Amino acid sequence: MTDGHLNLIFPQWQGSWPDDRTLPGALDIRTRYFKDRPHRLVPVEAEPTGIIENDIAEYRVILRQLEAARRTIAEEKPETMFSIGGGCDADIPSIAYFDRKFDGDMALLWIDAHADLNIPATSPTKRFYGMPLRTLLGDGDAAILDLLGTTLDPARVVQLGVREPDPPEQEYIAASGLCELSVDVAEKDPDAVIRAIRNTRCRYLYVHVDLDVLDPELFAHIPLPSAGGLRPDTLVRLLRLLQQTFPMPGLGLYEYMPVADKRVPLLEEIMRIGWALPEWWARLHTGRKNAGGR
Repeated sequence: MTDGHLNLIFPQWQGSWPDDRTLPGALDIRTRYFKDRPHRLVPVEAEPTGIIENDIAEYRVILRQLEAARRTIAEEKPETMFSIGGGCDADIPSIAYFDRKFDGDMALLWIDAHADLNIPATSPTKRFYGMPLRTLLGDGDAAILDLLGTTLDPARVVQLGVREPDPPEQEYIAASGLCELSVDVAEKDPDAVIRAIRNTRCRYLYVHVDLDVLDPELFAHIPLPSAGGLRPDTLVRLLRLLQQTFPMPGLGLYEYMPVADKRVPLLEEIMRIGWALPEWWARLHTGRKNAGGR
């Protein structure tokens, strides 16, 4: 870690068991982009157990690996973090770290084609990658909740790009009042995203990006494509706008499926945004702190 910044590579794939394609995806990103950059790698197991416990597939392995990620982050105590996965569930230790650090004064923008709001008991697949956001919101496995050590209020969460919610997820969204923004809104009015985040009245922002939010006809490097997604250039413009508008300590990038020996311009753009987190953090966080508040 340099200058209070952590690049964390956490290639956990077990949340999508038995599909392990995000494991080589995260490792490919590490090889291509982080060879000469300081980073920490959270080791993960490569072989599946096929065991479902507590209504979660690969439960014990996931719990061990989440704990390893939590310890790694705690050792580094980063001011900013660029987190790379792996399945989208691997981002929850990073999000929880900053939520604890800022004592709940942090909004979460969850950019994803899927709602990720299932709970173990009602999950149709028992795959943890359908549960991470609901876990962060305080509903889920007791041991994982204890590991995270924090609970987000739905009023501090904005979902962007969800296109395939399960019926129980739709019920939760309606009951909780969770803010949802469509792909169409993001394409036509990026300022609507800014307004939604400001409406949380939080000082800080963490941005989680699951690449399946993108239109698979324009970006095919995702294991679980969903039609009608964001344009890649829209995502890049939005991330830059967010970084320049809010004190943003963390960015998570997940669900990449590698393509051998092929340049991926979108990833290069997002790498630059992630690596620039310390610079923008110093500008916005220090500026606001010196100005005496929000």
